Amino acid sequence: MVQNSPIHDRFATIVPETLQTRRLGIFLAVAFGLHWLPAAYFIAEGVTVTDRNFSTLAYNAVVLVASFTPAFATLVTRWLTDEGLGREALLLSPELRGNWRTYAVAGLLPLLLAVVGAAVYFALFPRYLAADPLATFASNLAYGGTVRRPRSRSRCRPRW
Repeated sequence: MVQNSPIHDRFATIVPETLQTRRLGIFLAVAFGLHWLPAAYFIAEGVTVTDRNFSTLAYNAVVLVASFTPAFATLVTRWLTDEGLGREALLLSPELRGNWRTYAVAGLLPLLLAVVGAAVYFALFPRYLAADPLATFASNLAYGGTVRRPRSRSRCRPRW
């Protein structure tokens, strides 16, 4: 944070220096601890992502839950340091009326970039574009998330 900014001045008056280091330590311990807990379980059990018995549904569920650990760590940190969850304590003042264009761009730009990225990818690799995406998705669900890749169109065949 810039030392001479209004946000820094507001933050410095709300949170003393000793509380900042304590809060950072608590946040990092909770966030990384909860995030790596499922990974430690998988490592201890000897399960790898390339395992045939590995459930992609279970893995995706673990990743989904683990992605919310920083938000949960923020709540736990604020609860343990008695900072509260008020609007002023979180330094939230979005001013939507004057900045609606910025919020619209921030909300829609990732969608636009995803669509452009998919268009570029399928323009470069058209053989991976499914003719019927809904049927392909349903068959992938039915067969446990396996993805069928098209055969190589190479003219070279191995001789064995």
